[in-house]
Amino acid sequence: METIILTFITIIAIYSAIKITSWYKYLGLSSVEAISLSILTSFFMVITVGKLVKEVLVGLHYLPA
Repeated sequence: METIILTFITIIAIYSAIKITSWYKYLGLSSVEAISLSILTSFFMVITVGKLVKEVLVGLHYLPA
């Protein structure tokens, strides 16, 4: 179960990094700046989603508190 969740979150992180890079480039940042910020942003998104999933699983008693 954990492997499926980690795989799903990894796919979301890669997809969001690609999309966010194009948004940052549209806003006028250089390629290096856009890639750096998109990696940082997607990392924070993955951490946030991971914590939310953990809280839901703990709330549903699938994981120990």
